[in-house]
Amino acid sequence: MLQSALGVSPGIQSAVLRLDGKRRHEKYAYTGYLSLPDADKANGAAVLVIMEIYGLNREVRRYTDSLAEQGYVALAPDLLWEHGDHRVFDYVDRPNALALVRSMGFETVADDIASAHAALVRLAGSPAKVGVVALGWGGKPALLARRDLPGCVQVLYYPGGLDGEDEWLLNSLGPTQFHLGELDDRTPPAFQKHLADIYRNVPNSEVQVYQGSGHGFANRDRKEYDAPAGALADQRTLDYLAKQLLNVEA
Repeated sequence: MLQSALGVSPGIQSAVLRLDGKRRHEKYAYTGYLSLPDADKANGAAVLVIMEIYGLNREVRRYTDSLAEQGYVALAPDLLWEHGDHRVFDYVDRPNALALVRSMGFETVADDIASAHAALVRLAGSPAKVGVVALGWGGKPALLARRDLPGCVQVLYYPGGLDGEDEWLLNSLGPTQFHLGELDDRTPPAFQKHLADIYRNVPNSEVQVYQGSGHGFANRDRKEYDAPAGALADQRTLDYLAKQLLNVEA
């Protein structure tokens, strides 16, 4: 249910969405940032946005809004909810942010992603109309959540923690678009090639590598931001989502 309006951007409305989750038969509630498109632009599809380790910050909300501007209902769940509402870290505080998410466990985060996805399915009316865009750290639990989201279309920006996790990857196959920075030490060149080999025969999948870019290259608030590469990745994402969710060719 909608709890309170947060404000209005041109053509969209943002709000806090209450989400109901369940782990081992224990029910709980958390929240997410919901961005709704203008009624004239709504395309009937929805996208779940999974944050980096830094929390539901300005960049995650901006990205969520940008999807709504394209006609999608977009939702970014607060995956740090157990550690305080709206917990956000500065980018320079990476050690503490990383320590916190490592203490959480990917299984529990994947459960929250599945619950948020279910909320979007109710809004969109069909699982086939709901995709996932995961940023950085969010990529790994998003892949794990596929056990509960068969066939879910996913877009992963510079995911970490996947190198050397072939069993994890092979159990999480599905239509996926990867955006990787050539110089990202979390996805070194050998792993980029390996990932491309794994997904070469997975329908509706592609691995895009951005020359000269590092980790976080599409995040406008990070020092690593590479404007041309970020813009290209975002456009490829929109084209991919349109094709997979709306059957619209670029």
